[in-house]
Amino acid sequence: MTSRIKEIIWFLGTGIVSYLIFDPYLTFNFKDSDIDINLNDNYFVIDSFYVFILCSIIVYFIVYFSRTLIHKFKNLTVNVIFSLITLLKIMYFYGILKMINAYIEMAGKTIYPPLSGPNVMHENNQFEPLYNTLLLIEVVLIIFEIFVVYKTISIYRDKTSIK
Repeated sequence: MTSRIKEIIWFLGTGIVSYLIFDPYLTFNFKDSDIDINLNDNYFVIDSFYVFILCSIIVYFIVYFSRTLIHKFKNLTVNVIFSLITLLKIMYFYGILKMINAYIEMAGKTIYPPLSGPNVMHENNQFEPLYNTLLLIEVVLIIFEIFVVYKTISIYRDKTSIK
């Protein structure tokens, strides 16, 4: 079995596993299913497709992270797939961070009565620890992405150099 067919099987198998983790009953229903989160006085409704994408990115990240470590950064295809999945995870976490930051600012502003004054920010918002934790994870992911890309480029140069 060639390495490309093996990687296609790993990629499709990981996709099937991520879907089975997300929807173990195989309902295949993204249209009418939403996920409802109730936090204190707030009620969030999230489309299930976005939760499926997050679940898939996490499963792909775990599988290809372990495969990258097992191969010790020697398999070029695994490194490229892993760096692309890490990039997707960074972008997805960035969107989540923007949403949480907007909620922190929105929940902490006082607009009325001082219409002519600046916005008053309230301290100790309940989402600040979550924001700080996700921001730390984002920074670690970016540093790790740079390391993986560096290792992948060095392996590619070694394979393409004439000996």
